Amino acid sequence: MMLVPCYLAASDIEGLGVFSREPIRRGQLIWRFDPRVDRMISLDSFTDADERLSDFLKRYTYIPPYDRQVCILDGDEGRYMNHSEQPNTDFSSIDAGYALFDIPAGVELTCDYREFDTTAENMMASISPLGRQLPADFLMAVDTAKAAN
Repeated sequence: MMLVPCYLAASDIEGLGVFSREPIRRGQLIWRFDPRVDRMISLDSFTDADERLSDFLKRYTYIPPYDRQVCILDGDEGRYMNHSEQPNTDFSSIDAGYALFDIPAGVELTCDYREFDTTAENMMASISPLGRQLPADFLMAVDTAKAAN
């Protein structure tokens, strides 16, 4: 659950992003898993999910390194936090995220998905620069082209 005042707005990175409503101090706790809001879902749930639910879970959940049999669904704005190679937050803790720097109001909060999502590399490879999920046959064609070069 996001612990700092924030809002969703158009992101220069992709789609919607999470933005700070107030200044955030370096080291400030900004997110913590809260089972009243955030969900831990068994991966078995994917087996009988219809296509819409499956697509939603693939896009908005992540598989944490401490339990690869579940995925986490942030129940608030946190699910819209975008990835950055130079994030302004640190999510390397098992259940919490902190500000790496002083973050002024109105700045997008970013994180490195690889700190908490075991599937981050695959997920990021499947998203085009415009943020749309790419079809599997397109990704296979790209992989084939890379292998040929």
